[in-house]
Amino acid sequence: MWRRRELEQAWLEMLRLQPEPLEPSAEERVQTLQALQALQALDTALDGLSAKARMAFLYSQLDGMTHVEIAARLKVSPTMVRKYIVQALRRCCEVFGV
Repeated sequence: MWRRRELEQAWLEMLRLQPEPLEPSAEERVQTLQALQALQALDTALDGLSAKARMAFLYSQLDGMTHVEIAARLKVSPTMVRKYIVQALRRCCEVFGV
C-alpha cells in the first residue's frame, strides 16, 4: 500500500511539474482557419480535373518537379504535362477569382 501511495505521489508530482498546455492565439487560429479554407478551395478547383492533371499540378507546385520529371512519373509527354498544369491553373484562377 505504501508503494502504491509513493507511486501515486510521484505521478502527481510529475504532472504538477509539466508545463501548462499552450492555447493557440486568436491570430494562430485565424491563420489556421484561412489555410484550411484555402486548401478546401484548392481541392474544389482540382476536383473536376483528371487524376493526371491533378498530380501534374501538385508535383509541380508542391514537389518542385520539372515537366520532364513529371512526364516520366505520369508516363506522358512533357507537352501533356504543360497542358495539365495549364488546366489546373485555369481552374484555380476561376475558383480564387484571379
